[in-house]
Amino acid sequence: MIIIRKEVKCDVNILKFMYPTFEIIDNDIPLFPERPAIYIGSTQNRDLFIKTYEKADIDYIVVSNTSSIDLTDRRQLVQVSFEKWNRFVPQYLVGCGREKKRGKGIDYGFIDELDYEDFLWVFKHHWVTGKWVIKKLPDENTFLELIELINQSKIDFIKRFFEVVNDTRPYRIESSLMTFLLRAKYKNYKGLTSPKYKFTIKKFEGKPVDKSLNALYNSLDTSIDNYTLRLLYLFVNILDTIRS
Repeated sequence: MIIIRKEVKCDVNILKFMYPTFEIIDNDIPLFPERPAIYIGSTQNRDLFIKTYEKADIDYIVVSNTSSIDLTDRRQLVQVSFEKWNRFVPQYLVGCGREKKRGKGIDYGFIDELDYEDFLWVFKHHWVTGKWVIKKLPDENTFLELIELINQSKIDFIKRFFEVVNDTRPYRIESSLMTFLLRAKYKNYKGLTSPKYKFTIKKFEGKPVDKSLNALYNSLDTSIDNYTLRLLYLFVNILDTIRS
């Protein structure tokens, strides 16, 4: 899917990342352009912009909310990236569009299930390197394993923690932890389908979750800059507080 010299619907910040040498042009269209550009101006000046850049034979992209090229659609955006590297978008990411085995719905892959920050990060990584680094969604059982290890030895917990963060980005683990604690605090089981997750939440209700939230509040002022170590500090505080 070619987007150079096309109109596209897209977040301008993503386009700026993809094409850092392109300048942003609003309605102040240069008479003699010298650099490629991303046009974000009014529809009234769009034709003038295109005519000017076509005449100068300089590349451009026009941002338009009415374009059929919709890069706010994750599938179209990753298609552009994979085509850049002369590759097809893998089936594990976007599915095959056919019925899954045993009537479990249509196979759409997992691209829409990715957290937006995860998706944006992995897209940018692929755009630069040609490598798509998330091959499957993180297993929720891995996070639950960390929760259960809070009641085990600190050494075992720390060892497993560093194994987990090798496969799952720390902020995603932190997000799962916050969601888990809030569900336990307010006994919120809405939308949960995993019996194991529900069981683990119920075990955490009452004093364990109250102590965990206190540990969380006491950890907010830490000066640790490294995200992974800050998350470990939080978990260890929870572990120590629960056992106190």
